[in-house]
Amino acid sequence: MMRYMWILLTAALLSGCATNVVAEKASRFDQGVAAYDSGDYQTAYRIWDELARDNDLAAMRNVAQLLRQGKGVQKDTKRAFKLYTEAAEKGLVTAMANVGDMYLSGEGVEKNAEAAAAWYARAATAGLSLAQWKLADMYDTGVGVQKDPARS
Repeated sequence: MMRYMWILLTAALLSGCATNVVAEKASRFDQGVAAYDSGDYQTAYRIWDELARDNDLAAMRNVAQLLRQGKGVQKDTKRAFKLYTEAAEKGLVTAMANVGDMYLSGEGVEKNAEAAAAWYARAATAGLSLAQWKLADMYDTGVGVQKDPARS
């Protein structure tokens, strides 16, 4: 019985620590949002980059956005593409659409409309309406996919 109580107490303490870590990361992310909203892109970049290195997918996407636009950091579309792709492969739906955008425009990666369509399809299947619209447009125009107005 004592052993069971010890395990339960340890689990409760560890759970509390995990909750604090999650809350702290969310607070740091929000500090990045506040910095971005106030135009302090360097601070936003610094905060989100730290979180991205700790595998925060939303922060990874935001760092990619800043790199792509050159806000608060030197513009680096290749690194932006890499970060978007990493976040997308780990399941961040908005990053899937960003990867599609970059493939479609050839920004940071060789232009590839077929790859763009594939990424938009993944995001569209996950329910992202913007990706659904972009994929529908591709089917309507036949860019990256076989033209199919009915599917569009």
